Amino acid sequence: MKRKLLSPALALSLVLVLVFSIAAPVLAWWEASTTVNIEGPAGPVPAGSTVELTVTETNDGDAYHWISDVWVSLEPGGYILNKASGYYSGGDADDDGILDYGETWEWIVPVTVSGDTLFTAIGHGYCVGNTDWDVTYGILDDCGNMAFPNEKFELWVYVDGEGEGCTPGFWKNHLDAWVGYAPSDNFLAIFGAGPDISLLEAVNLRGGQFNSLVRHATAALLNAAHPDVDYPYSEGDIIAMVQEAYSSGEWEMPKNDLEEANELGCDCD
Repeated sequence: MKRKLLSPALALSLVLVLVFSIAAPVLAWWEASTTVNIEGPAGPVPAGSTVELTVTETNDGDAYHWISDVWVSLEPGGYILNKASGYYSGGDADDDGILDYGETWEWIVPVTVSGDTLFTAIGHGYCVGNTDWDVTYGILDDCGNMAFPNEKFELWVYVDGEGEGCTPGFWKNHLDAWVGYAPSDNFLAIFGAGPDISLLEAVNLRGGQFNSLVRHATAALLNAAHPDVDYPYSEGDIIAMVQEAYSSGEWEMPKNDLEEANELGCDCD
């Protein structure tokens, strides 16, 4: 009985399918990467205050990639963030000490600041089973094209009680003192969050909670924009604070901070 031979083209196709089926897990190994992130207060904080930084490292490579001996260095301060540190708050779902694919480990670090500080977090670790394959930031080796797992975060600080600021009442009664913005400018367009009203309507807005935040954020923006007002926040800081407040639903702390700054007093007639 004669057996039919596969055509050369079909035979080559089968070989290629077999080769790539076997090689796929190996090729996927080279797609390893992790991402480090730092989050903290959106706006300036008083000098000498203690705030919390949230540091995370995520294995966002592929399903064939794991990281052992995971730790993140946080500077300044010489912080060593690993699973055994008191700052670790969770993330190792199966409690195996390995940063598995899709896992995010988290550390919460209280820091006390006396001046503007640029924090840098750098991820460290090894590919499982290959302890000579360091995935520390800046190293490209046999572990493949690792995403550089580092992140920077700048925390701005102001000296409590120093500086100048005018109240919402001042700005709504001194339209001729406005610099850089017009009463008819739109709050939502400028801040990227909040009500779709003019700045004049915003500075006149009554009520508490988010209404009070809108009122004081508008006054803060006008303070920051005026060249004769030594305001403790920049326009970018104020906008970021409003966006974070609407994103998180937490209005009270940014409102209080801006209200305090707006009541420092100023002379910009």
